[in-house]
Amino acid sequence: MVNPSKKKKRTELDNAEKRFNELIEKRNEMNEEAKILREERNRLNEEKKGLFDKVEDHKQKRDGYVAVMREHKFKRNELQKRAKELITIKRERTSDVKKTLPNDILEVEAEIQLLDHKQQTVPMSLDAEKEVIDKIKVELQRLVEMQKTLSDQDKTIEELDKVNRSITELFEMADKEHELVQKNYDLSQEEHAKVTEIYNEISYLIGEANKKHEKFIKTRERADRLHQRAMDMRSKVLSIKREGYLERKAARDLIDEQNKMVRDTLNDEEEFEKSIEDSLEMLKKSGKITIGQ
Repeated sequence: MVNPSKKKKRTELDNAEKRFNELIEKRNEMNEEAKILREERNRLNEEKKGLFDKVEDHKQKRDGYVAVMREHKFKRNELQKRAKELITIKRERTSDVKKTLPNDILEVEAEIQLLDHKQQTVPMSLDAEKEVIDKIKVELQRLVEMQKTLSDQDKTIEELDKVNRSITELFEMADKEHELVQKNYDLSQEEHAKVTEIYNEISYLIGEANKKHEKFIKTRERADRLHQRAMDMRSKVLSIKREGYLERKAARDLIDEQNKMVRDTLNDEEEFEKSIEDSLEMLKKSGKITIGQ
């Protein structure tokens, strides 16, 4: 018949070993899940690192376009500045030009011709003729001055034409620089848009990597708790086994002791019988006793 206490111990040990194996299996599952999460997190971080390399590449291109854009912008502004300075000069010089001067000269010439014709054809006194001649002299002097002014004005107009051409050329050159400014600005914006797009991807990857890391930490902590529980259960299994071992050892020791006592007892009986026999033999020899008479 099976000892109830022994059966209870066996059941307790079986249950403890079963629970220990379950905890170890669950711990291993958690460790495997944590490993997968760690690998996924690391993969996301590596992908993020690769995107940062791309960002730097696009940022360098963007900054290069911006630098070129600024160069052309400076040239454009300088050309526009020079053109505006010429416009100011043109306005100042234009104010010196009298557009009616050619007509004014024609009027003076006509007046001189009229006075000359009058002096030549109209009978008059000497004083009147002298007055007409003086007027002709005045008008001739005025005509000379006006013609000189017209000559200077023609030179001014010629110079202003050159200024106009220079202004046009400067604005045309400025327009070409502006086109290059716009072109490099557009290119820089394209690269900036790529940088922004990649940063959005990086932000997404960081978020996903953080989620994976949080799950990894929680899973690893759970695995650690399961490991600790498994170790506690292992200690319990070992304790039950040791307790059983000690009980079995105590039983064996008890049996051994009993066997020894039996052997000792048997040996004592044999010695007692032998002592009796020896005594009887001695008595026979001494004649103290006679057996069978």
